[in-house]
Amino acid sequence: MQLGLLYTLFAAIATAANIGAQELATRLYTGPCHILLSVFICTGVGLVVKYVLDKK
Repeated sequence: MQLGLLYTLFAAIATAANIGAQELATRLYTGPCHILLSVFICTGVGLVVKYVLDKK
């Protein structure tokens, strides 16, 4: 049960990191393809955060 709760918490943290990074990326860069670029970069951010949290 505890493992499931930790997994859910880590997923929520990774999601928040992804959304926060997307917000930051779209504010910093407003050039061509800014949405596509933010999705690619921030998906990577979310995956790295989730990987690091799951690794612990």
